[in-house]
Amino acid sequence: VMTVSNVGVVQATGTVPDDPEIIGAAVTGVSPVEPASANITAGNAADFTWIYRTTGATGNAVITCRARSLGEASDDISSGNTNTITVYADPVLSQQVFISAGPVSVGQRITIRMNVTNTGGSTAEGVAPSAPVKLGTGNFDLISGPLPVSQNIAAGANAWFTWTYSASATGNIGANINAAGYAQYSKVTVTSSPTSSPFIDIQAPAQLSAGIYGPSFVTIGQEFRVFMVVTNTGGAAALGVTPTAMIQTGTGGAVYIDGQAPGW
Repeated sequence: VMTVSNVGVVQATGTVPDDPEIIGAAVTGVSPVEPASANITAGNAADFTWIYRTTGATGNAVITCRARSLGEASDDISSGNTNTITVYADPVLSQQVFISAGPVSVGQRITIRMNVTNTGGSTAEGVAPSAPVKLGTGNFDLISGPLPVSQNIAAGANAWFTWTYSASATGNIGANINAAGYAQYSKVTVTSSPTSSPFIDIQAPAQLSAGIYGPSFVTIGQEFRVFMVVTNTGGAAALGVTPTAMIQTGTGGAVYIDGQAPGW
């Protein structure tokens, strides 16, 4: 906005502004000056307004302009160092997506974390992740997330978002996510390109069955051995498998000597 004052004693008829010279910033015009001209009576003033859009982040801009009426030109005025326009680059968002180490079994929890970085020149406001898109042949069910729902990310900073899922079907699985927010100054929407996590495997849980084997008959005082064979028919390894104490049944009796503890 340029304010032109008539400090003379007659009307300044058909006053028109020159095109502003903008030094220090790359801009393009959005709309022509409004009004195109004005009649300014003695002792009064008129405002002329331009709308520009910045096309590059180049720091501080100083504006120089003047007005003319009936062949007479105003002084060459400048916005000066005390009234400059500072141009900031919009935010630029990118992210990395991480998934908890696999393999996991059906029913176990899976954590997905996304780190969003702003490499632009201003704060990205209200940055929120998209709903993760499931990849692969497995499946999971959402328990919680994203946490937080949204947050501001300053220029040069990064922020984390977290989801927790429960593995619900076997196969391999990953997630594809992006983020979006608003530029601090222009308020335009800024969106990152989608990124995928690595894949992990979801296995069927361990499934144990056991058979107990021993001699058909023995005499009193004779030592004998009893064996238990444990089979895992599931899809995941069974770790730390330990039998419970054996329970005697029937009308006979036996005394535990040695072997797997506890005996009975």
